Amino acid sequence: MGTISRAEDLLAWVRERSTMYSVATAALCAVFTVLLCSDLFLEGGPRLGYPIIVTLMILSAVAALGFLVLGDRFGFWPALVIVTANGVMMVLDFTLLRVPTNTIGSVIQMPVLALYLGIFLRPAAARIIEAGVLIAVLTAAVLGHTGTDVFYGGRNLIKILLFVWLCLEAGIYAQKRFKRETHVDILTGLLNRQGLVDRAYAERARATRAERPTSVAMIDLDRFKQVNDTRGHSAGDHVLRDLAGQWRAQLRESDVIARLGGDEFVLVLPDTDVETGQRVMERLNKHSSHPWSWGLVEWQPDEKLSHVVANADREMYRDKATRREPADR
Repeated sequence: MGTISRAEDLLAWVRERSTMYSVATAALCAVFTVLLCSDLFLEGGPRLGYPIIVTLMILSAVAALGFLVLGDRFGFWPALVIVTANGVMMVLDFTLLRVPTNTIGSVIQMPVLALYLGIFLRPAAARIIEAGVLIAVLTAAVLGHTGTDVFYGGRNLIKILLFVWLCLEAGIYAQKRFKRETHVDILTGLLNRQGLVDRAYAERARATRAERPTSVAMIDLDRFKQVNDTRGHSAGDHVLRDLAGQWRAQLRESDVIARLGGDEFVLVLPDTDVETGQRVMERLNKHSSHPWSWGLVEWQPDEKLSHVVANADREMYRDKATRREPADR
């Protein structure tokens, strides 16, 4: 029982730190470890030599374990390293090594790597990287295998190119669909809580690099419960959708607006100090179809988003208590 309990604790610890990206990257590294291991059993030994193959196996295995333990703490640059390393190995397979089993294995890996890039990297970056890999690998394939049985004189290269690119686009579509379903509020089309976290930190980082302030506002609708109670929830939904459209029409592309739930919203204003932010909020409120209260604070360096939102929430309740008449609260 003690061993089972420790194993369960270890799995729970790994799950807590892992993400979809880190698990997928760890799985890729584990697969590459197995493929490298298979090279040890080739007749005559691996073409690259035992020391190089064993070293690559160890590095790949350590990378797989590292991603499981550390999650995505290192960001997305390891994905570039993995794809580049495999691109180099594919070029070697198609030119210098010329082991048919390895070449076929490389062809099988290409759509998997394309799908991986499409899912986890930004679309533009994924397309550029995949285009570079395909140009390098397919050029090596033509130069190294024209006239051999592997590509039948190169006639199938165009099919491989199209299929790999299709996998890339499928990955990009899956990424966009996943983000929409997990980052967007279905009712209003605004970001939800998870979408707010991702966009807010990105915009704050950009403003910080430019040494510009960022302000955060908490918004709460006035008398919204009365709308639901007297006119029905469909009328309340209509109010929320109208306000979302009105806010988006008046805000900049860099501004981040999200619905936390119910009638609570958060607005992140990059490159905006509190004084300017107050003017923005007053303008938005003036041109809104339903009244609302707000609290605005400046996002301090190294301050967590949850903390600054809590501060803005307190300011919002002060605003609701002092700026509105009792009937409006």
